[in-house]
Amino acid sequence: MPVLEKLGLVTSKVAQAERVISDDGAKVTVPVKRYELTRVGLQSYLNKDTMRGSLEHHKDLCAATLTLDQVVRWDESQSTADTREGTLFYTYHVTAVPWALSPDAQKVFPMVDKIIKGEGTLQLAQRMQLGKEGWIAVPGSQP
Repeated sequence: MPVLEKLGLVTSKVAQAERVISDDGAKVTVPVKRYELTRVGLQSYLNKDTMRGSLEHHKDLCAATLTLDQVVRWDESQSTADTREGTLFYTYHVTAVPWALSPDAQKVFPMVDKIIKGEGTLQLAQRMQLGKEGWIAVPGSQP
């Protein structure tokens, strides 16, 4: 959180919270740091819940938007008699938000840095399934 504050995405203030200190429920008031998104942070905030595999993600910060550069390969080896599935391998273009390009962000978010630096060369993969309307991405799946 201190790095997010340094990047201007959040502000902090000292607040008070109660903490249980024993099995009988005794409490003590302790100082805590409370963080709040700034205007810049709100611009990068995704206010939606998503599922990735069996993991549920609640709200998140978005550091970049990816768009398709080119399809590198298609592997339909996962198809069965009932379902046609495959994996799409592709390169991408990236549009990063300004804070994601800072050295501080690159240090604490190494995967974001790798994605940004991999524009046009790094290959990503997406599981796809043939539906009534054509091929669609399988949410939360990994090849």
